[in-house]
Amino acid sequence: MAYKEWKNQYNVSVKKFNDDHKKLFSYLNELHRGLVSGLNISDMGYILRGLVDYTVSHFKNEERLMLKFDFPEYKDHKKEHDDLLEEVSAFYEDFQAGKQSFSLELLSFLDNWVTNHILTTDMKYKTFFELIAKKQQEERAE
Repeated sequence: MAYKEWKNQYNVSVKKFNDDHKKLFSYLNELHRGLVSGLNISDMGYILRGLVDYTVSHFKNEERLMLKFDFPEYKDHKKEHDDLLEEVSAFYEDFQAGKQSFSLELLSFLDNWVTNHILTTDMKYKTFFELIAKKQQEERAE
């Protein structure tokens, strides 16, 4: 059984974002496996860097779509993204410099942040994008 499993409650009704969230979960699972198996620091750093890079890409995709359709809560959503990236980037730099080790506490923080972000902040755009998709389907049907 995986450390972090996808559940329907995480569905934000945008396939690309659901796929991205599943990929983020896979990174959390890799980090968990690495921790419990005693993976070396270099490999843990590689996985963590992948998580950071993928998160940056995912956030850019979300933000681009929000801007395209003038999502009303864009600024708050982007600020939440920026705050997390700042925090994780600082941790990653400390990790690379040998000032910080990867721990279950950090994994728990990342897991909680991703889960809470999806279930609260991302869910705010779910209905918005469902309405956009419905409107686009109606326009194509005309």
